[in-house]
This record gives sequence, C-alpha cells and structure tokens, in this order.
Amino acid sequence: MKKILVFLIDHFFPVFIFPIRKNKIVVDSFRGNDYSGNCKYIVDKLIELYGETFDIVWLAKNTEKKKCYPPSVRVVKYNSLQSLIELATAKIWIDDFRKKYFPPKKRRQIYLQTWHGFISLKYIEGDTESSLPYEYVKEAIRDGHAIDYMVSGTKRTTELYKSAFWLGKNARILEFGTPRIDAFFNVNSAVIKDVNDYFMLHDSTRILLYAPTFRNTEDYDYSLNFTKLLEEIEKKFGGNWKVMLRLHPNVKGKERSYIEKNPNVIGVSDYDDVQNLIIRAEIVITDYSSLMFDAMMNEKKVFLYFPDLMTYVSEERKFYFKLSELPFSNNTLFEKLLKSIKKFDTRKYEENVKKFKSRIGIFEDGRASERIAKFIKMKAK
Repeated sequence: MKKILVFLIDHFFPVFIFPIRKNKIVVDSFRGNDYSGNCKYIVDKLIELYGETFDIVWLAKNTEKKKCYPPSVRVVKYNSLQSLIELATAKIWIDDFRKKYFPPKKRRQIYLQTWHGFISLKYIEGDTESSLPYEYVKEAIRDGHAIDYMVSGTKRTTELYKSAFWLGKNARILEFGTPRIDAFFNVNSAVIKDVNDYFMLHDSTRILLYAPTFRNTEDYDYSLNFTKLLEEIEKKFGGNWKVMLRLHPNVKGKERSYIEKNPNVIGVSDYDDVQNLIIRAEIVITDYSSLMFDAMMNEKKVFLYFPDLMTYVSEERKFYFKLSELPFSNNTLFEKLLKSIKKFDTRKYEENVKKFKSRIGIFEDGRASERIAKFIKMKAK
C-alpha cells in the first residue's frame, strides 16, 4: 500500500495546478512530531525577525496541541491531502528527518534539511545501508535527491552529509551551526522555571538526566539501580537529586513501570523539548545517543553506560569514533559507572571536551537559527 501511495503521489499528484506562494514555509519535524527540535528554533527565529511575513505551516500527527505553537503558525495534519497541497504550494520546505510522502518538488522550490543529530556516534544512513530496511533506503534516496541544502555544525558532520546522505550533485552544505544548540548559548532563566513548574520541582532539586537510546530487542531492560546511582551522585556532588528518565518514543510505554518502583525517578519521555531538560540537568547519563554531544555543548557532566556494548556493535551499529576518542567515561558495568562518578575530575573532563571539540571542528556560536532565518528570507523571492 505504501509503495502504491508513493508511486501515485510521485506520478499523478497534480502539482502543476498549484502555484508556489513565495512567503509560504512548510515545516515537518521527525514525520509529524509536535513543535520541537531544530525546526522549532528556526521557526521561532523567523517569527522574531520577520513577524508574520511568512505563512508558516507545521505538519503534525496531533493537531490538537495548538497551544505549544506560536499563534501565527498554522498546524496541518501530517500525511493528509491538505499537507500535500501545502507542500506543493510552499516556497520552502524545512525538515529534520527523511520525508516519506511528498509531491514532486518544483524547480523553484527549496528543501532545507537540518537533520536531527548534531554529531553522530553511530553509523547512519549510507554508512549502514545494509542494516537498514529496504523501504527506508528507498525513501532516503528519494528524499536525499530532493534536498537543496543541509545544515551542519561541525566539519566532521559536513563530510558525513556529503558521503552518506544520497544528496544530489547540486546540494550544498551550509556550515551555519545547529539551531537547537543555540539554546545553550542563550540560556533564559524562564526555561528552568518552565521545567520546574511542569514537573513540580523545587529550585534546589538537582537533576540527573538518564536517556538511553532505542534497542531493536523488545525485552531490553532500560532501567538502572537508581537508588544506588543517586546515593553515589549525592555522596560525590552533594544536595538532593532526582533522575529524569527519557526513553525513546518507540519504548516510552515502559516508562511507567520504572518510575512506579522508584519515587526519585521522574518520567519525561513525553516532554517536547529535550534541550530544556538538558539545560535543567547537571549530569547526563546515556549510551549511544547523540544527546551526549548536545549535553557536552551545554557544559554538562556526561557519563556513558552501555552494558550491551559488544552485542550492540556486532548486531546493530558500528561507531564513527573509538570510545577512547570521546571525552566521556565509558562504562560497560554498573559498578564501573559508580566508580567513574566517584573519581570524576572536573578539570580533566573540561580539558578532554576542549580537545574533542577542536578535533572535530565545531563552529557553533549560538547564531545558527539567525543565519538560517536570514538565508530563508533571502531565498524566499
């Protein structure tokens, strides 16, 4: 059915009867997500700089959550006939993931792809083609050929996009920085207050964000011994701590069973903006997620914990970096994680982060969204 739908849209959708509107921008985040990610920060900046100059359309699976969008943003049902019409008439498309269903792009339309990873630890896209579903690869190739511009925040990422994203020969990489990383350069105290209010946290409560990535194994246990973990954290850093648990959307249904057993664990998997959670946290524990690099940019203490390392590398994804190249402690045993926390040296950690940033050529400065917004204004003619 999906193959037939893509074929029909590609070959029979009457794009020629829909004129392009120069001021229209259609935005899609991760195939219908709510207002979040790189796309959110670009839209916020467009509105800040240009008011209601643009007709901005956000494609969402859930069109009822309109309160989380700026008033001037129109919310349209993702994958609806109306969404195809909006795409067919827009001057600019913005996305942070592969588009699945979209009408043939006209010559004068522009597709800006921001991708959702800032730096990738795991092999992605063309570099792991053999491990990806055949249908996804077909979608990715079709999407890649439609992209006009990709946005990068590091020299290393630029090279990855060129080699592994199936881009057309005329596609360009814009080394403008990563929109969502801007949040870490312009931290507003209101963000912390919003998170505190949302989760009913006291200002003095210290937060550890635990965000494991998705595994293909259905019965994988994402929990930790949170009691022991918090004991070690409080012993090392002082204060009263709680854990924010953020699971991948595919497994967030498991969250309830974990937090019911642990009164000091808060479920945050449904919270829209992970950047705000990073800002509120002081420590981040993850495994293979690129969240580690976002947290690094916000100067958080990062610890890696992956008890299934050997299985993951052999059966799921290989890595772009040796673990020894990363500035974070990497731990395959829970006891080793506790020991890494106990022995944590702030000065050494900061030195390692500085060296790592230099090695991969980061050029983030908090102005990525501004550059992209101005670029869009220039192109929307």
